Amino acid sequence: MHHVANPLPPIRSKAQLVLYLKEAAVLEHQFMCQYLYACFSLKKDPDATCSDAQFEHVRRWASTIYMIARQEMEHLSVVNSILTAVGGEPYYGHLGRFPTQPRWYTSGALAAKRQAGMPPPCDIPFHLERFSLATARRYACMESPHLAWVTDRDREALLAWCYQEPDGRCPSIGDGARPPVAIAPSLLAAQAAPADVEIGTIQDLYEAVRDGLIYLEATLGAPALWSGHCSGQSEIPSEYNIYLFPICDLATALAGIKLVTSQGEGLDAPPGAESHYQLFVDMARDYAALLDADPTFEASRPLPLDPTVDGYRDPATDQASQAFHVGYHALLLMLTGYYQLYTKAQFGTSPYLLQALEQNAFAPVMTMLVRSLAEVMALLPSNDGGPAGVSFDLTPEELAVLADPAAPRYRDLLTYLAPLDQVTRMLVDLLTKPLPEPARPRLAFIVENMTRMVNNVVWNYRRGTYPRFDPNNPAINCTPSTGCDCE
Repeated sequence: MHHVANPLPPIRSKAQLVLYLKEAAVLEHQFMCQYLYACFSLKKDPDATCSDAQFEHVRRWASTIYMIARQEMEHLSVVNSILTAVGGEPYYGHLGRFPTQPRWYTSGALAAKRQAGMPPPCDIPFHLERFSLATARRYACMESPHLAWVTDRDREALLAWCYQEPDGRCPSIGDGARPPVAIAPSLLAAQAAPADVEIGTIQDLYEAVRDGLIYLEATLGAPALWSGHCSGQSEIPSEYNIYLFPICDLATALAGIKLVTSQGEGLDAPPGAESHYQLFVDMARDYAALLDADPTFEASRPLPLDPTVDGYRDPATDQASQAFHVGYHALLLMLTGYYQLYTKAQFGTSPYLLQALEQNAFAPVMTMLVRSLAEVMALLPSNDGGPAGVSFDLTPEELAVLADPAAPRYRDLLTYLAPLDQVTRMLVDLLTKPLPEPARPRLAFIVENMTRMVNNVVWNYRRGTYPRFDPNNPAINCTPSTGCDCE
């Protein structure tokens, strides 16, 4: 391996450390949303452009990309755990509208890691788009470490995919196929000149955080650095290739950073480990081989590029899109409140708000609402007659709420319960509208699960335990819309 100088300004204060960590949280969140959208587009069955044999590749890709998206949520959790451990506030929002182009992945920024004699790097845009060969290559470029760290074989591929051709084009990752998006603001711009923070890889960011933590503990002392609270991740079981653990001090924070970089870019990973970068490289090669054998092969359905929440004309699709938006924001509120408020003592104290948030956000809301409703959206019509896609965009008002986790609203159960109940009512109403038949039973199942989730939030809040589902138990049949007292 070759040492590559880190062009980021070194971290010399806790305030600077917090900004670096929030920048990392934004990037991990953006990775996760893009990977999820690509998964939502992948075909669920063979068809005329995806044979039974080809579908086996698609099925494996879907499983792998969902795993990667879950690990990006894990990375987002690690970053927020470090934030709260050093006395900062968690951040689960975006910087501006989504998607935007992070300055980290513009051509000018990426030039910082260019070596002598290499061509200029491509812009690596952030978009919500269907999965394709260009998408897989773009993801490999996004996750790539410095070229000095990769194998000779991968270096040849990355030079072809991630760097400009002599005429300035970048056809391997879809150059010219998408409209440009606005450049996202950077939290680090307040700490350094724009030219200093426009860095071309997240590898630099995590290395700066690692070095900054070591420096600050040595200069400030551990009590001054670790002035916040441990995360509650000790309460969450390790499953689905996710490893969450409490982060309380330098050793556990460095372990979290190593987990992120070994899973993402493969840095310091054990022999044989499959990082996100390597998985996408292999996926792109696999996809190219399938296309060489059959140029008509398509792995995904034509979900729209960068859909907006209110951009659908079909009434059912519009209502499903709005319901997803409310549910996605509710999930981010729950995660923000959990990471902001967690203490071990409060976790075991009535009312059990933290247990209600933990036991519902980390699995049911993510899997039974966000993922499931997005997959139903892909069965509904878009404006061009093709399948629809969800938006992860948030309004300025919603972003402002996520950026203020110390606000009293985060201690109020109804902050989380009311939007979940709203989603349930929106989906119940949606079932009264004309729907494609494949969507109706799946939507009905989401409604059943949402009803249970809302009831479970109340039960957890009151009892501190996760209830067995019993539709005849009146104690758990409580929602804001029924007028029950949830305080």
